[in-house]
Amino acid sequence: MPTARLSGGNIQKVLVARAMQLARMAGTAVLVAMNPARGLDLGTTQLVHRRLLALREAGGAVLLVSEDLDELLALADRLLVMYRGRVNGQFERGEADPYRVGAAMAGGQAAAVGAAGAEGGQAALGAAGEGGGQAAAAGGKEGGRGDAR
Repeated sequence: MPTARLSGGNIQKVLVARAMQLARMAGTAVLVAMNPARGLDLGTTQLVHRRLLALREAGGAVLLVSEDLDELLALADRLLVMYRGRVNGQFERGEADPYRVGAAMAGGQAAAVGAAGAEGGQAALGAAGEGGGQAAAAGGKEGGRGDAR
């Protein structure tokens, strides 16, 4: 069956499976996943999350861009919050409080803004929109993080 005839959720499943397979085949050190579980049922969402964590455990790095705070808090080793094109908050695993991260996503000041946000330098990711905030999470084994972290 052609992919174009599938439902939106099933197309998302195909795209996620293809990206994971290509990452494995290429031995990719970094996988960028933007809202990988959006539109998926609970079981498939859990499968995608397990696969992302498995890639991290295998030494790869995952750059997860999402507006789903629960997803980010469950998967991230480190969170960077973007607001209007700038880093507005930076949190390490264990420091990420949903209220502080949510406030940073809404444009408020985060108590744990790191050096990346203090200088206001260019960020590699765009914002969700003019007034919207978005968070990116990175994870990887200690030896495989490098600059992708």
